[in-house]
Amino acid sequence: TPAVKDKPRTCAEHEGEKLSLFCSLDRVFVCAHCVIAGDHKGHECKSLKTAFMDGKQKLQSKIDSLVKNQQKCLDT
Repeated sequence: TPAVKDKPRTCAEHEGEKLSLFCSLDRVFVCAHCVIAGDHKGHECKSLKTAFMDGKQKLQSKIDSLVKNQQKCLDT
């Protein structure tokens, strides 16, 4: 199967518009038109890079917590 980066995903509501943002409220990818005048107007939206970095940081925090709890269990 081809990699996702080979074909940019486009908006189902706004034909041909690239999904370039992430709506934090609805947790979906959206285009700029969705944010400006569409269903996601007024929602907190982030660039895909920012959303990725935020998600990565949250995941790393959870992993760190699990590792710490695992170590506590092993130490007892």
